[in-house]
Amino acid sequence: MVQNNAGATTTYSYAIHLVPAGEPIDAPAIATLRGAQRSRTDYGANLEWTDARTVVVSYWKADSIHPDNTQLRHTHLAGMNLRVVLEPAPPDHHALPGPMTPHR
Repeated sequence: MVQNNAGATTTYSYAIHLVPAGEPIDAPAIATLRGAQRSRTDYGANLEWTDARTVVVSYWKADSIHPDNTQLRHTHLAGMNLRVVLEPAPPDHHALPGPMTPHR
């Protein structure tokens, strides 16, 4: 997930990409969340692999989602068929306030 900030008068957007570990991002995002929040004080979304082929992207609320639905998405990566699920979730009260912090 890549956090984008277009400036002081716009909200954060989050582009969801699936790429093999260590590889550069060279394909369009499979989904984009604009103004996504994990809680009242935290921007972003949570990513969780629920099994070897399914990743769930959960968020408390979002201004917009592209594509504009939360239906199951399928993508291929390294010869595998993967599922991506976007779903609203209760507020994440463990998330730190502000924009998402980088994870390495």
